[in-house]
Amino acid sequence: MKSGKKRLLAACGVLAFLALLACLVPRLADGPWNATPMSEEDAIRLTNSGLALAAGKKYEESLEIWGQLERGLRSAQDPLRRALAAQAIYNRGVALQEMNEPRKAIRIYLKVERKYGADPEPRIRIHSVMAAVNRGIALMTMGKYPQAISVFQAVVMASEAGQTPALLAPRASEAGHALLPATPGANGRDDAPKTRALVARARLNLGTALGQSGKHEAAVSEFAGIDQEYAADADLVTRELVAHALYNRGIALSMQGQTREAIAILDLVRKRYRDAGEFLTYSWSVRAKEARTALSVGQVAAPATGSGGR
Repeated sequence: MKSGKKRLLAACGVLAFLALLACLVPRLADGPWNATPMSEEDAIRLTNSGLALAAGKKYEESLEIWGQLERGLRSAQDPLRRALAAQAIYNRGVALQEMNEPRKAIRIYLKVERKYGADPEPRIRIHSVMAAVNRGIALMTMGKYPQAISVFQAVVMASEAGQTPALLAPRASEAGHALLPATPGANGRDDAPKTRALVARARLNLGTALGQSGKHEAAVSEFAGIDQEYAADADLVTRELVAHALYNRGIALSMQGQTREAIAILDLVRKRYRDAGEFLTYSWSVRAKEARTALSVGQVAAPATGSGGR
């Protein structure tokens, strides 16, 4: 009887070892000691495949692509392949976020921030800012507004200082940041359209998180600041964020009981964007008209859903 149990335990041990070996062999092949990174052509091909899968909302399949790219480009040293690796890790977080896995997405975004926040290449470093903004959005979806506010404030403060927000060390609150030197523009900030759009998105989400926390006056101030800073930008993405912020400003004013002021802001949104010829900004003109109508008859205007995309 005892010898039978021993044989059964031994057999189970062998099976467990074989299962572990099956898991380890692929990882050993792709380990950091592999001196030959994936070729540039293969990395671009896989990136395009992953983006196509994500566009078709096939997020689980895209996760396999992003993982393969991360492993294959781990030892790459040239800027292009390192940029593709940063994009792959970031896209992995986006896929998890789209799959309603915010906690897992946050862990990936933290990895991007730690690994690329101080990278000397702007096109690589910007992925850390994108990850920080998305991490704040993920925290908002979990109802963790104080932590989200901290993340967005770090992005905004770093931008104003011509620096990059980077995580100093993992914290339980997921809100601790330090400022690491970046490559500033002539005015001390990176004024590239993509970077400005990212900071505008951070500020939009900051205002939204403040409003969700009941700090409507601070939210109104933040939304007004977005209009003041970015209203003249020609970039379509930034223009849409400004329209969104103006709409949110009107709603935040109505939440404070300032109906007349709210209607004035909503009228401004209608006037500015109804003839813009751009669907994204025009849609906010339509929403502003609906909200204004509701407020004018004493109803509650619908708050904006979403937080500026990812």
